[in-house]
This record gives sequence, structure tokens and C-alpha cells, in this order.
Amino acid sequence: MNDIMDEKICIVGLGYVGLPLALALSERFKCVGFDINKKRISDLSKHVDINLEHSPLEIANSSLKLTSNLESAGACSIFIVTVPTPITENKVPELSPLIHACRMVGQVLKKGDLVVFESTVYPGCSENFCGPILQEESGLAQGEDFSIGYSPERINPGDKVNTIKTIKKVVSGDSKKSLERVSHLYSSVITAGVYKAQSTMVAEAAKLTENIQRDVNIALMNELASIYSAMDLRMNEVLDAAVTKWNFIPFRPGLVGGHCIGVDPYYFIDTAKKMSLKTPLVSTARQINDNVVPRILSKFRDQVQKVHNRSLVMGITFKENCNDLRNSKALELANNLSNLTSVHVLEPNIELLPIDNLELVESFSGAPYDCVIIAVKHHQFQSLTIDFVRELVGDVGYIYDLHDIFGYSGERIFTL
Repeated sequence: MNDIMDEKICIVGLGYVGLPLALALSERFKCVGFDINKKRISDLSKHVDINLEHSPLEIANSSLKLTSNLESAGACSIFIVTVPTPITENKVPELSPLIHACRMVGQVLKKGDLVVFESTVYPGCSENFCGPILQEESGLAQGEDFSIGYSPERINPGDKVNTIKTIKKVVSGDSKKSLERVSHLYSSVITAGVYKAQSTMVAEAAKLTENIQRDVNIALMNELASIYSAMDLRMNEVLDAAVTKWNFIPFRPGLVGGHCIGVDPYYFIDTAKKMSLKTPLVSTARQINDNVVPRILSKFRDQVQKVHNRSLVMGITFKENCNDLRNSKALELANNLSNLTSVHVLEPNIELLPIDNLELVESFSGAPYDCVIIAVKHHQFQSLTIDFVRELVGDVGYIYDLHDIFGYSGERIFTL
């Protein structure tokens, strides 16, 4: 094995996962950042990150080389694949981006190279699915001529505290030698250190388990919130009391979207199904969380059916303080709401709306509204007061504070 510091690295995919990894690695290594999206490469070349995760200065000060031609990265000895792994409309794994990435990498792969996957996949995918594609394209023998590693991404968009360097990284390889190579690579830039998993399958399963655990627990909170609401109990008040017990885990109800929690469990469910195994708990949790938007819409119809001509939805990204709209339940809510009412959207983190029947506004000047829904708890919204929000709906409108930001119990104000 070459000295790890002499290796040249190519990061394949410069999205929410790939770019921060590429910037971090380029501090210690010669790095090439590749993306098939030529506009993405053009923007980054101008030091612009449209995801708003990195400043122009961070990008400008980086030694990262950018390209949309993977052949120019042929001198690299390590390829790190960070492409998305979404699901289809039928909620089964959509692996075409991963397949395409493997085919491209396979065409430039050389003897002695290492391919590390960070994309979320099912256990066994890296070695048993991606490996054969790399082998077919390269004509090289997997495990002999080239090695495979897996290190699940732990990027948290919008989080400026828990960054790539401060979160411990799980690493794995298809052999002891490749494990050490992957470990040395990441430990050179991850200040929080690395954890060596026993195999790539263990690392792949760990990634799924992290997000399935959150999904199941949030589903429990969403089900409790639904029942307590029927009892005229506020979920936040119940949780504030319950959390006084030392071993209570403070999960909260909410909209579960994004590219991890709302997607990853389906990779587990699909894999189990192919093995003729059932996943009643995980599947039910998914159903509960996917049903939150219909439940809100049902409540909306029941309670504001006479006064729902104009509504304001505050926040449509999948989580707070980011501009990521992937699998956003807040966006789904706003879109479905537009079938019942005229919808204004106040979203400080985006400039364009992906749906024509929603109107993006920059201020509260359109008030009064018949209904205001606080769907995402951006820091800009948390600084508002309940009195201010009440003025937005006047004397007859309704407020849906989905995160119970204001902790206010009153007539015409609803939570999950």
C-alpha cells in the first residue's frame, strides 16, 4: 500500500454529502471533485454553493480540482462515491444513480485502486451489487486488483455544529488491508475519529439502523400526539413532564421527510421482503409518519372549511435552517393544501418554488390570512411572538403551529 498521504482522491458526486467531504479531504490530499451536473461544477468554480452549506471563501481557499469529466481523474487511486440513493414512487430502492456512478468509475479503475461508497444502501450492496459492476467495466478482479470500502455519510444539512469533522465516522473494508486504508484516509481529516466496523455489511446495516431508530421513535410520538390531541392535551406539555424521568428519550412528533429518515427504512423493508421476511414495526412506523400530512389536511378541512380562502405556509424545506426540498413533507403539505385554498409560501431559504400553484412571498404583507401554518421551525420563525402570529390571522383565522413553537394554548390555535 502506498503512503496514504501520497494518494490522490476523487469524490464522485458533489451534493450535500460529496462537497463537504471533498473540501475536508482537500486540506490533506490532492483531490478531484467530479459531478455529472455541469452547472454544479460551473457554480462551484465560481465559488458558489447553491445548497448554502459552504461560503464562497471556503470554496475559494480549497485546493479541490473540479471536473465533469471523470476521465481526467484517472490518476486517482481512491474513488469515493457519494451519489444519492432515493426511492421510486412505489417506495422501493432507486439505484440507477449508483449504477451509473459504478460504471463510470469502473472505466477509469486501475490495479491497486480503492472504491469507497458513502451512499446509503442495503447490507451487501457495496460488495455484492456495486463490486460486480466495477469488475465488469474495468476487467479487473474485485478483492485482488481493486478493493471496496464503505463509510456511511453522516452529513446533517443546515447544522453548523455537528459538521463532517466533528462526527465520528464508521469505516469498513472488504479485507483487513482495505479497512486500514479506509481508516487511515478518514482519520486524517475527521477530528472525532473513526470506528472500524467488522465488515462492509455491518457498516451498511448500521447506517440503516441509525435512521430506522429515529423513524420508529418519531412515529410513536406522532401516534401519541394524535391521540392526545383528541383528548385536548398538548403533546409538548406531556413530553416536558415525561422527560423529567432520567431514561426518557426526548423524541418529538413532526413531519418526517428528507433524504434519510423518510427513505432509508424502505431499503431495509425491501431487502427483508426479498428474503420473505416481514417488518411489521418498521413498516407501520413508515405508514404513521407518511400519514401525518393527510391527518393535518383532514383537520384543516374539518376546522376551517368555511374560511380557507387564503393560507400562509411558513417553511417548506424538509427540515429547519436549510434549503433542501428533497422529499419535503412541508412542501407536500403546501401542495395538497393548494387544492383547498390559495397558498402563499414564506420560505427564507429558497428563491424559487418547484410547484406553480404555490406563490412565494418575501414578507407577511399579504396578511390577514384565513390560516397560517408554521410547518418548519426555521430560526427566523422562532424569533416571532405568538401575538405577532395571531395578528396574521385576525379575529377569525386559524393557526397551525406544527412544532408547538409558542407553547400557547388557545382557541383557533392547533398543533400536531
